[in-house]
Amino acid sequence: MKVNKKIVRRVNKKIVQPLWRRVPRGIQVQLQEAPVVRRLFDTAVVQSLLGNTEVKDPDREWTDQGRAQTQITWRKAPPGPNLTWGKALTGEAFVSKVNSYAAFDEETTVLEVGAGYGRLLRSFLDLGLPFKEYYGLDISEQNIEYLRKQFAHPAIHFMWADVEEIFLPFRFDVGFSSLTFKHLYPSFEASLRNCTRYMNPGGRFIFDLVEGTQAHVVNEGRAYVRRYGREEVLEILEKAGLELVTFDEVIHDRHYTRLLVIAAKTN
Repeated sequence: MKVNKKIVRRVNKKIVQPLWRRVPRGIQVQLQEAPVVRRLFDTAVVQSLLGNTEVKDPDREWTDQGRAQTQITWRKAPPGPNLTWGKALTGEAFVSKVNSYAAFDEETTVLEVGAGYGRLLRSFLDLGLPFKEYYGLDISEQNIEYLRKQFAHPAIHFMWADVEEIFLPFRFDVGFSSLTFKHLYPSFEASLRNCTRYMNPGGRFIFDLVEGTQAHVVNEGRAYVRRYGREEVLEILEKAGLELVTFDEVIHDRHYTRLLVIAAKTN
């Protein structure tokens, strides 16, 4: 039987798409991440029925769409407590942990991923940790503009960029990221791998995660949050060319305890 492509496209537009939009965002993400569902909706047959003559890599397509959707929120994010559960937090707890696992002196180049409104940098300076250069990356242009006004220092630099794709014109010794990697879609692997390219041998990278196994959308579909098990973290570290030093925890607030990952680049 010959399939009428116009009818298929009309059914998809009038029935399938409206029903899909009624599915809660969290369920959408879980369905999109399910391999069986991806295979069902991304086969050459279905794509041809929907009028797509070019068959694309389904995994790559889902990832591209997911990244684009989740980045919208963070690209538009203004600096302030909205980035930390609506509370103005200091970075003291996290930076103190970083200081206990990494060495800092006047020759240390530092990289922070997801500089936000400067809570980590402010605590870093308050603790008097020495450094040669400090680089803060953020995907929000508003955040970068705010940070440049707040921290006018010749050795402190801010870059408006996507950490997964940025080319860094420097090498660093200590890198860290707090409350950021959990939001990267579909995982933080590509971003960490890109950072590792610019790490000096013996350097350390320290970051926090939500421990668990789920991925979901929060804030009415505006943000993606993924939990990680320790075995998966170890696999990602290996792919990024890092070795685990240890797992720890960091308490940002009495309601927010996070898994802390300390990794090193051995060569």
